[in-house]
Formats: sequence, C-alpha cells, structure tokens
Amino acid sequence: MKKIGCLSLLLIALLVVAFFTCPPKEKHVEKIASTVSNVVDDETRGLGKFAISLIDELTGKDIVKRSVDKVITVDDYSLLSLGKVEWQGKEHITSVGIFGMVFTMPEEMMKDKLRKAIEKLENR
Repeated sequence: MKKIGCLSLLLIALLVVAFFTCPPKEKHVEKIASTVSNVVDDETRGLGKFAISLIDELTGKDIVKRSVDKVITVDDYSLLSLGKVEWQGKEHITSVGIFGMVFTMPEEMMKDKLRKAIEKLENR
C-alpha cells in the first residue's frame, strides 16, 4: 500500500511540475528560429548566418524569429505544448514543449527536408 501511495504522490508531483513549467509560444519560436538559423548556416557554408545578421542589422529586426512567429501556432495542453505549422494544406508538429524545455526535430532531419523542398521547387 505504501508503494502505491508513494507512486501516486510522485505522479501528482510530476503533473504539477509539468503544469507550471509548460513552455509558452515564445520558447517554441526561439528554439525553432535557432534551429532554422543553424541549418541555413550549415547549408550555405557560413554565408547564411552572415546574411541573416546583415538583414537583421539593416532592418533592426530578428528576421528569422519574426518569420517563425508568424507561421507557427502553439497548442497549450497545460502539461505540454505542441508547436505546429501548416504546410501544403496539412498541419505538421514542429516542436514539443514539456518541463520548461522545447524539443524540435534534429538538425540533420531538418536539412534533409530543406533539401527535398528545394529539389521540388527546382523541378517545377
């Protein structure tokens, strides 16, 4: 009986912590923008970060963050949050937030998706 009580108490404590640390949209936007910037930089051999920072300085804005903020929606389920983007008529999960952290797809996977999207555009 003590084990069930301790496990129940532990589960309740985890749920309470998850509830109070559920990341807001801003954390999703920051994480996705950071990942996108890294992918663009890697794929353009360092020119991407230079171009993005130059545009940011000229416009006085964080262009990647603002772009991500406009296209992403975040569904808050109290214990966790899901970042979503609509692409070609379908909704895709881009990030998962729980316990104050936001997780996105690995950068390698994002690079592959970016390459495939570019190939589709080039083959039109």
